[in-house]
Amino acid sequence: MRVPRWVRRNAVALGVLVLVVPVTGVLVFGLQWADYESRIPSAVSVDRGEEVGFGGQRWRLDRTGEFEGTGEEGNGIPRGSSIVAALVTVTPDMAADAEIVCRFRLVQGPDREHPEGRVWAQLTLPASYRYGLGEETSPYCDPEREETYQLELVFLVPEGVYGDAVIEVETGSRRDRVLRMPMAG
Repeated sequence: MRVPRWVRRNAVALGVLVLVVPVTGVLVFGLQWADYESRIPSAVSVDRGEEVGFGGQRWRLDRTGEFEGTGEEGNGIPRGSSIVAALVTVTPDMAADAEIVCRFRLVQGPDREHPEGRVWAQLTLPASYRYGLGEETSPYCDPEREETYQLELVFLVPEGVYGDAVIEVETGSRRDRVLRMPMAG
């Protein structure tokens, strides 16, 4: 069998092409996959009443509750919605460096209706829904405090979220680790 002349004339270019195309594909998609995997946070989970070290502080979920909406004339929470609240005890760990910022969110899912899951941010003004924070609680973490304090985290969510929702805590600039505290249970 005779090799066509154009193949012989372009043998070096074809050889380079056979090597470069797969290597480029592996590098482009492999690097993107590695970058994607590095952004998926690893979770540290803690059940209610248990304490865990995270972000230079010790965290314990003490109590949670759900307050269903009855409409504007009732309790100020819109009908079909609920206020979900949690009391979290935070004990600074003086031996560790505490992170400067804490971010809180409530996460549910994924499930059949919401394959990507659902996320709600912490309410900044729960009083607008006639929810009053406790006198001895704080809605924000304080890395400057040296004594134990209690956080009161409040979220406005659709009814039915409370049972399988999880509070996620991120501290500082590290988004590769997340503290997860289940609301119910």
